[in-house]
Amino acid sequence: MRITSAEPSPKHKGMLRIHLDDAYAFSMPETAWLRLNLYDRESLTEQEVETLRHTVLRQAVREQSVRFLSIKDRTEQGLRERLERAGFDPEDAAAGVVDMKTLGYVNDYRYAQRHIAEQMRSKAVSRKNIRLDLRAKGVADEVITEVLAEFEQDDEEIALRGVRKKFGKYDLNDPAVEKKAVSFLAHRGFGYETIRTILRRLREETE
Repeated sequence: MRITSAEPSPKHKGMLRIHLDDAYAFSMPETAWLRLNLYDRESLTEQEVETLRHTVLRQAVREQSVRFLSIKDRTEQGLRERLERAGFDPEDAAAGVVDMKTLGYVNDYRYAQRHIAEQMRSKAVSRKNIRLDLRAKGVADEVITEVLAEFEQDDEEIALRGVRKKFGKYDLNDPAVEKKAVSFLAHRGFGYETIRTILRRLREETE
């Protein structure tokens, strides 16, 4: 197979787009291309192409996955999307996710546990919004439901703690303060009945 071009990707720094026989074949890191002295080659055998696809690229995407995960925890979908944004082809990005799952570096259940704990502790977010957020990150509904069941706190407890932290030093009998508190809770996905109950409890505490 004749190497007809190895051009820098216009969107992905450090990645090359390889064309064989005038057709796009795959993308790979420029560092790997240089390390293997492929810039001196005019053609590749089918076996060499297979080796590049399944060995060199697999190693490259694995190394990049570890770098991304060292920066922050990610879901399977989040890692796959990040690898694709870095310039890897979808099939290579998917293979990288499988490798990270096998090594235990990516685990949607563990991610959901950490995410929910953080959201409930510091941001006073409703279970509804947490579910929507995790679903958007690609976590399966059954995983979200199972993990949420591990947390005993209900929306009322979470909302009450959040309002106390945010508005504890203000008078909730002041209409302006009450309006801000209602907006605060509604924005975090709490329903009308929960908001009304929380405001009533806080007013009773100050009487």
